[in-house]
Amino acid sequence: MKLILQSLAISMLTVYACGKTKTVIREGAVPPVVPIEKPTAPIPPITKPSDSTLQNDEVEQYALTDALTLNAADAANTVYLSGANFQNFGDSVSTAMKGTELGLNLLSSRAFISKVRPVDPAKSIWAVDLRDYFGSKGGVVFKAVEDNAVIKIVSQTSRFKNLQFLTQKQIPLMHAQIFLETAFKAALYYSIKGVPLLEDDFWIKQRVNRQKLFDDRDSSILLAGFSDSQIAPDHNRVIRRMEGKNGVCYDTSDVDAANVLKESNYFLFPFPPEARSAQTLKQGAREILCRQANGLWVGALYNGLGQRADVAPTTVVVNTRTSALGLDPSIAPRDCAGCHVNFAIAAKDDIGRTIKDNPFAASDKLLGQIFYKSQAQIDQQMAADNRDHGAAVDQLGITVDQPDPMNTGVIDKMRDGYTAKELAAFLYLTEADFLQRLAGSQSASQEVGQLLQGGSIGFIQLQASMQNIIDDLNLFRDVE
Repeated sequence: MKLILQSLAISMLTVYACGKTKTVIREGAVPPVVPIEKPTAPIPPITKPSDSTLQNDEVEQYALTDALTLNAADAANTVYLSGANFQNFGDSVSTAMKGTELGLNLLSSRAFISKVRPVDPAKSIWAVDLRDYFGSKGGVVFKAVEDNAVIKIVSQTSRFKNLQFLTQKQIPLMHAQIFLETAFKAALYYSIKGVPLLEDDFWIKQRVNRQKLFDDRDSSILLAGFSDSQIAPDHNRVIRRMEGKNGVCYDTSDVDAANVLKESNYFLFPFPPEARSAQTLKQGAREILCRQANGLWVGALYNGLGQRADVAPTTVVVNTRTSALGLDPSIAPRDCAGCHVNFAIAAKDDIGRTIKDNPFAASDKLLGQIFYKSQAQIDQQMAADNRDHGAAVDQLGITVDQPDPMNTGVIDKMRDGYTAKELAAFLYLTEADFLQRLAGSQSASQEVGQLLQGGSIGFIQLQASMQNIIDDLNLFRDVE
């Protein structure tokens, strides 16, 4: 038998600059969305305490019971992320927790790695002290996630309203999948991480003076070029290593197939502009990863003009991991984690040897010797950089030779669609209960009726239909 456990609001301003979405999180006066007085409605008993499914009343009770133990300041800085749907479906709750912790620490502005605190016996509901990740800005960050949630589930139960009151949050209990997918949407991720609109400003913020580093022939610089990238088939690319305020940065120079120039052949034009060579490459897009204070990385995408990009177009790179799942093949900030579990991806340099063995000016041959290091040096340096990153993720129990737990263990399982069993688990129902309610519904059965026939629905369809499903099936509300 299961254990039975008995403000300032924030607005987000979105403006447009340089043709890109700029999301700025700031404080402002909006009508209150949480109870300003303690709710007085009675809390009904747990309806099915002895079954094997974590139902909504139980999930909310675990969170509420924990919140009641916190002082006012701690409660106001605490939210609860739920992986109970993984428990219900039979997925790995441990992997989901690690993936959630990885996501939180990638978003973090703190100088240390933090972990969530499970509040239920299955360890599937996690208390998150926002101060551990965002300091005094935790409430602002979470309010932005609430406002932009890819699926907004605001329960109407007495338990939830009490939880709202204690935490002063609109959605104090949120599916971990919803939180991560929302927070890693480009505009919000960039806002949380303070990623500038212009690449030049990004490097200034990282305290990387590219020109001075190259003029000084800084030993931290490493270049490697090749044409066998797993995400840029038939394209050549150059990766570059430099060091910034928190340690190492890696970036790429990539070709855009929609705008190929003679300087897009990096085997003939192998040098970035800072090298001051006549054989200067022209990149059509760039991905940057820089070490952040807690040992993980902050990422950014920029186009060939140095303007921040929400996605890397498929004319530049293709997300082979998501393509295999039938998902969008473009690469967005969340997808960087899918490839960079081990931070720097091993690179076999072919361009350095090309400079050495083919006709180039003497000055360019010298530049090649300085910046295109030997393969042994490249391998040694990347291994050292990855050890530093590995020490950070090791604190979360994540091994770098395994698939990224944030995407494969959490987000993908929402984005790749739902069968009736998966959606039932997500809604904290048994499959039989969900199907019975759906079959008897007035309009939800028409919107997602394929679930009654053993079919599935996609994520976009679920987003469009979720509120109608909740309303039509009388979910997330007390029935007494």
